[in-house]
Amino acid sequence: MKKLIVHDSFPRLKVGGVTFTAWHSLLAVGLAGIAYLISNKRKHQAVFKTASLMCKIERNEDSIKLIWPDEGGFYRVFRGQELIYSGPEPRMADQGLTPGTIYTYTIDSLNEKKQAVNRMKIQTSTTAKRG
Repeated sequence: MKKLIVHDSFPRLKVGGVTFTAWHSLLAVGLAGIAYLISNKRKHQAVFKTASLMCKIERNEDSIKLIWPDEGGFYRVFRGQELIYSGPEPRMADQGLTPGTIYTYTIDSLNEKKQAVNRMKIQTSTTAKRG
């Protein structure tokens, strides 16, 4: 029969006649972590609703055309950090690009106050130069 070895080197804290051990500390940290995650999850959900909608992508050597579902609003499109389109049409053509290069686009759907309420991120590339 095996014996369970108990290690008593963890510090114990006695407050008002109650002894707190390492187990109590771990339990408190775990509960605090869960409470933090739950409270922050609600905050992040209220900021953006990430789009799971499909986007049609047309690629050429020097251009990329994006077409996304119309939500009846106003849109902004960024290539990296640069604003390249702002308007009511759910489509955009980015021209004068380098062949065989990867680009990342962010499409924001805006409300009437011009605040982003929906966001879609797309990574695609131009086609490689032929010949």
